[in-house]
Parts: sequence; C-alpha cells; structure tokens
Amino acid sequence: MKELESIIENSFVLSGRIFTLFCQLAKENNSDMASKIMKSNMPIRKYIDYAAAAATKSEYSEHVAKALQNAITLRYWLKCIQMKNIVCPACEECVETLNHLINQLISCGMRQDVTKVLLQPQLN
Repeated sequence: MKELESIIENSFVLSGRIFTLFCQLAKENNSDMASKIMKSNMPIRKYIDYAAAAATKSEYSEHVAKALQNAITLRYWLKCIQMKNIVCPACEECVETLNHLINQLISCGMRQDVTKVLLQPQLN
C-alpha cells in the first residue's frame, strides 16, 4: 500500500500544478484549453481515490486502469499546449509530474490486470 500512498501524493502534486497552469492559461485568454486540462485531470484523482477504497483486486485494477486512461488523455492535452506555447514552465512541470504518475500507475503491481481492463472495449 506504500505505492498507492505515493500515487495519491503525486496526484495531489499534479492537481496543484494543473491548477497553476489552468490559471496561467485563463490569464492568456486560452480558456478552452484551460477547461480541457481541468476536465482531464479531475477523473484521475477520482479513480485513484476509488482504487484506494476498492474492495477487490478486480475493482482496484479497473480503477487504476481508468486513472491511467485519463492520465494519458491529460498528457495529450499538455503536449498540445507545449506545441502551441514554445516556452511554458508550468506545462513542463505538469508533464514531468504526470509522466511520473503514469509510470507509477503502470507499475503498481497489477500490470496484467490493468492491461486486460485497458484492452476491453468501452461501452459508454
């Protein structure tokens, strides 16, 4: 469970950095991109919290997989910001923290179960 505590802590750090970037983008009148990164970040925290409260290994793996999917989506939007803004230190910090979180989610001890959930078709 130490690893999960570290994931939770890093997700809080990421949320703080995303909020800083959100404020910067809003000041630059880029509210569309600001809302996209905020919307992509929120489910990551939600699914990490769900994983921490999961009753079964299957539930845990499913929530970790969903957090990972949302983290990958957030990384896409951050890369779009990087391509648009040549120099953006706040974005660089977010990408660095996010990449670390993604690596933690991948290696959280349930790789095979998480991979199975990721490969299942979504019925939404």
